[in-house]
Amino acid sequence: MAVNLGHPKLLINLGLRLEGMIFVSSTLWFQASLLVSLQVMVDPDAPSPSDPSLREYLHWLVTDIPATTGVPFGQEIVCYESPRPWMGIHRFVFVLFRQLGRQTVYAPGWRQNFNTRDFAELYNLGSPVAAVYFNCQRESGTGGRRR
Repeated sequence: MAVNLGHPKLLINLGLRLEGMIFVSSTLWFQASLLVSLQVMVDPDAPSPSDPSLREYLHWLVTDIPATTGVPFGQEIVCYESPRPWMGIHRFVFVLFRQLGRQTVYAPGWRQNFNTRDFAELYNLGSPVAAVYFNCQRESGTGGRRR
């Protein structure tokens, strides 16, 4: 997976494959001039698309990403947790926000039932600068959106 944040064009390229998973590649180009940014990765279909009782499950939260670098130069405040959908096709969503300044965002106390909108409102992040999602399922998955 590559999430490259350059200036003035930012590229999020999600073409990844993890053991036992199938991923659809997505690329999103957009114009922006960010001083510092924040990236959220969530699964709105956890634990299953037909019963998303843990929605949104927070897989990753990186803050303080300098505009001319990328995610590796940011502050990982919720460490990356690999997607492991056990049933159906799951959507995994990356959302990029402009941060007001460095060290102004703190880790939530949980991963399950995370709410990106509430989080953005709490830290005055405003509307997302960009968002992209991909679908994921086990290679031997049941397929389809429902059980």
